[in-house]
Amino acid sequence: GTKICGGYQSKGKPMPDVTLALKETEVTIFDRRTGDVVEKKVFAPESTCPMFTFTRAGDTTTDSSVPYAAIDSWVRTKLQR
Repeated sequence: GTKICGGYQSKGKPMPDVTLALKETEVTIFDRRTGDVVEKKVFAPESTCPMFTFTRAGDTTTDSSVPYAAIDSWVRTKLQR
């Protein structure tokens, strides 16, 4: 999906709205000895509008942020020593 983010300014001038492309992130855990897939999980995209973003001239689309905190929490539960 997508989400429209607005209210951005550059040097006091209003900038066009940005379309946030909401992309899921798939994480795969591999067994380090065999290379076999242990588990996969798909994480939902973060739907919050970014505080700032960089785009090319004429391009008003940017990708959603990767949910690093959720991924880190999940991976830590899978660690074995």
